[in-house]
Amino acid sequence: STDAVTFQTGEAAGDDIVLSGALTGTDDNLTFDAGSAGDITVGGTTALGTGNLIVRDADILNFGTTSAATIALTANDVATGTYTATTTATIDATLVRAITLTAGTTARIEASDNINQASVTAADLTVRGNNSVVLINTTVNNISGGQAFEQITLLEPDGLGRYTVNAIPFGPERAGIIENA
Repeated sequence: STDAVTFQTGEAAGDDIVLSGALTGTDDNLTFDAGSAGDITVGGTTALGTGNLIVRDADILNFGTTSAATIALTANDVATGTYTATTTATIDATLVRAITLTAGTTARIEASDNINQASVTAADLTVRGNNSVVLINTTVNNISGGQAFEQITLLEPDGLGRYTVNAIPFGPERAGIIENA
């Protein structure tokens, strides 16, 4: 049977969740909620098998190596982590940086500020970084290197920052380069 485990704080500043050991399960769903002022740090490996990982709310999110059927993260700052979802992975944050994300089917990363130095592998990738998107070592629909940008769905950003995948401009930056060529 599928078990559901929830870690929830009082959701005030300093009400953090800090776990250093491994979290494992075969089909267990795991939910974290530290509120918009609380941090979540999981230093050990999290392996949920066919279970799902959900972070409902956090200020700063730091995970070690994580695998689950689906991963859904909502935080102010998704700072570090290696995340592997056998199906879908979604991240909704202000800032996403220095993460590795692998999704069996669909990955969606939306940042109201920046996506910076994220490495993504997915069959389908949608991103929005209102001020910039910098993806490294990214493969979309089995295409990597300089052509990976062609496979990315870019949601219209509010800002005019830097948009690159594997050092190749895409989005508003690429449109400006092509227009001026």
